[in-house]
Amino acid sequence: MQLFYAKVHALMDWDDVRSFLAIARARSLSGAARELGVRQSTMSRRLEALELRAGARLLQRTPRGYELTPLGEAVLGNAERMEAEAIAVERLVQGRDVALSGVVCSATNWMRIARQSG
Repeated sequence: MQLFYAKVHALMDWDDVRSFLAIARARSLSGAARELGVRQSTMSRRLEALELRAGARLLQRTPRGYELTPLGEAVLGNAERMEAEAIAVERLVQGRDVALSGVVCSATNWMRIARQSG
């Protein structure tokens, strides 16, 4: 189990996948960097790291910006599903972490409210 995890982990780093998605959507390193709140050099480094681990290009730089390679197109759907699952996990954890529970007690002077309303 540990070996399997290490092998998968070596191939996929969520930050790199998020960067891939952002570049694919923005079609530029600068636009993707703005979207994720990082530097353009960080985007470039993450893309390079992901492509190095994959052993192939996922995005090709063209005069019109970055475009998906055939492999990038194949990876895109999986990366979007990873993103959706990551968002779902985040919402689940946040919802459970801050969910209010218990009894709420409140005391009021109904006569005072009735006079102010009338």
